Amino acid sequence: MEDVALEICLINHSVLGNDASYPYDPERRGANAVLARGSQISVKAPCATSQCNDNLLENILDFKGWESFELEATDDSKVRPTYRRSQQGKLIDGLIEVPADKDLKLRPDAVLCLGAVHFDVIGRPSPNGPYNGRDRFFANAETTSWDQVVITDTDCLKDITAAASGSTIAVYGYKPPPLPPPPPSPPPPSPPPPSPPPPSPPPP
Repeated sequence: MEDVALEICLINHSVLGNDASYPYDPERRGANAVLARGSQISVKAPCATSQCNDNLLENILDFKGWESFELEATDDSKVRPTYRRSQQGKLIDGLIEVPADKDLKLRPDAVLCLGAVHFDVIGRPSPNGPYNGRDRFFANAETTSWDQVVITDTDCLKDITAAASGSTIAVYGYKPPPLPPPPPSPPPPSPPPPSPPPPSPPPP
């Protein structure tokens, strides 16, 4: 088994100047946004595809717990999202929930990590499973509606909203087989034969 932490993060890539009413600016800055209060983000794994449209794969992961990260709300208070499991057992299938009274800051191009799902890897996809049981699986996270990311930048039109989604892939590695033991050392060379005795002196 191997302990793994899957962090759930968002990046705000919204920029100014994408509308025809704005002149094109190659150095246009990003737009401020928030992850709206009460937002829910669905997290699922392990999946056979990045969209997680099929049933989750069994006997691969063992859910261990949720680690919530401390985040900054728009009123500068500190909050921690919660995680509610949709089903019990070993699978990762649940909802990250933002507090109902707090919007979370989504600064341009900054990474906002909500927390991490911890699990053990206990098996591999079946060779007879989806996609020929390749030694990989996907994890997917997405907001549950299209109005949970809200653009708040004063240079933008009001009421612009969006969804957030993403996936990642885990690929199994292979441990190389152990190297064969080295061949035994050759025996040491035999000692040379003893020297013959010196010749006897001649008789007197």
